[in-house]
Amino acid sequence: GWHIVKRIDYKPIPSFDSVKGELKNKISRDTRSEMTKKSFLVKLKKEYNVQVYSIALKPIYKAAAADSAFQKGVFVKKEKQLKKPLYSIDGKMHSASEFYSYLKNAKIKDMRGTSNEIVDEQLQDFIDSELMAYEDSRLEQKYDDFRLLMNEYHDGILLFELTDQKVWSKAVKDSTGLSSFYDGHKDQFMWNERATAIIYTCADKKVAKKLRASLEKGKSDKEITDELNKNSQLNISYEEETYERGKNELLDSIEWKKGVSKSIERNGQVVVVQITELLPDKPKSLDEARGLITAEYQNYLEKQWIESLRSKYSYSVNKDILYSIK
Repeated sequence: GWHIVKRIDYKPIPSFDSVKGELKNKISRDTRSEMTKKSFLVKLKKEYNVQVYSIALKPIYKAAAADSAFQKGVFVKKEKQLKKPLYSIDGKMHSASEFYSYLKNAKIKDMRGTSNEIVDEQLQDFIDSELMAYEDSRLEQKYDDFRLLMNEYHDGILLFELTDQKVWSKAVKDSTGLSSFYDGHKDQFMWNERATAIIYTCADKKVAKKLRASLEKGKSDKEITDELNKNSQLNISYEEETYERGKNELLDSIEWKKGVSKSIERNGQVVVVQITELLPDKPKSLDEARGLITAEYQNYLEKQWIESLRSKYSYSVNKDILYSIK
């Protein structure tokens, strides 16, 4: 049949920089990554002068050929003549027994070829693995940037653990020390002047007038709302809370004295405030400011710890170098 194609949009080939990360990911997952790895291994073998002494493989060839389990992909034959060096990396000799231990524990999936060919293939995989492990062990010696980064991670983790032990966790767990610190620093954790108030929000002036009449009669908040909200639940609502000076715009706009305030028109409604109690400045209790007190106690512990370190260890600052930094 015939097909009619309509192009809706056209997207040109993106720039290399915009797809660089995606291309790297694709390459790392396909056969090209193996080519990169093989090329890297060839370089390492040359750098570390990897030598293989095939004569040491004879007892392993013999054991592999005679081992029926090896033919099934599992190598279990015991062999004692494995003390001879089989390969060397960077001048260090490794006996055939190391490879033999690897071989008998290997789960060999591809059993195509003769037993000798399978052994040779496994040997290459083993040496490649050992070579990569050796290179990994020498990264700090070969690359200064990597060594400095590893030191930074090491020191950073160590400092984190020490600070947690000496400061953060200690401040949380040491309830006696925290209480003692609070007793000696109460003046740092003060309440400003506070007022306990009930804020009534009325639908209009008529509801506000009825509210005042009910308050003068000493009715409870429940009685007031039940009475004024008979026709509509939106006539009046209230909230009671203790407010700190400077923390509530509405409360700060009226005179702080016990009793009922003037009506305040706000957002199309009428607000009436009843202040029931005035509280003077006073220290916060430990429970009221536990988070803030704990944070200050941590700062105190850190300062004490640093002072003890300064007295224990000598140090100096090269100010010429310091001031040369721009």
